[in-house]
Amino acid sequence: MEQQLRAALQLVQPYPDGVVEVPAVIPGTAFFPGGRGLWREGTDAPEFPVGKIMVLGHNFDTEEKYHISFRRGSEDVETNHTWKNLVQLLTSVRIAPKEVFFTNFFMGLIAARKEEEETTEIKGKKKKVKNTGEFPGARDPEFVQRCQTFFLKQVEVQHPRLILVLGLQVPKHLSSLSDCLSPWAKATSIAQLDPQHGLIRDVRFSGIDHSTTVVVLTHPCYRRRNAKYRRYAGLKSEEAEIRLIKDALNSTH
Repeated sequence: MEQQLRAALQLVQPYPDGVVEVPAVIPGTAFFPGGRGLWREGTDAPEFPVGKIMVLGHNFDTEEKYHISFRRGSEDVETNHTWKNLVQLLTSVRIAPKEVFFTNFFMGLIAARKEEEETTEIKGKKKKVKNTGEFPGARDPEFVQRCQTFFLKQVEVQHPRLILVLGLQVPKHLSSLSDCLSPWAKATSIAQLDPQHGLIRDVRFSGIDHSTTVVVLTHPCYRRRNAKYRRYAGLKSEEAEIRLIKDALNSTH
């Protein structure tokens, strides 16, 4: 299945300015497309979690961080804030990481800028390309459409019963793919989604004969800062978000 998606990456080409293709697959645990999108333990190759759970992030990372992960053989799941907080959250609601396809909406890597490839010292530190804010490809409407098409391909291949969307940058790009998600079109805060639209059941995407439940989560990297704004089922903060996921899981059985 992962190989099928890897071959289908041609759907997002050409990559726009500021975005480059992933040159090779990170063999260990890493989000797709930088890695296979699977949780790897030991030497056994994990099975692709068809019919299970998709975790959908914004984009993979910068070229620099990709190469660091490639040399390591995996992303740093123990100290990377996104991975560390995400795994803790999944474990708290009894989702085994091996049952998850970890992927992204935007394909490709944030390209290193020429002026930052040089050894520029700023207060004794090298200037780096940041993996925060708007993804460069988001400024290209045609590339966004190609990534939307590829997202639908991911749903078609995996048939996830639950999609957990990380952060507020992705929902607007999904809003036009299903009438059910139209409330997400202009949401700029968690408060605008909660309590009615943070969890949406029976979502059907255009051209796909498969329904799923979709949930927007605070981004794991900023969870400690932003989870306090969640409101759901009379609960607040992290309790609200955990209940949100549990209700989503119960609705997919």
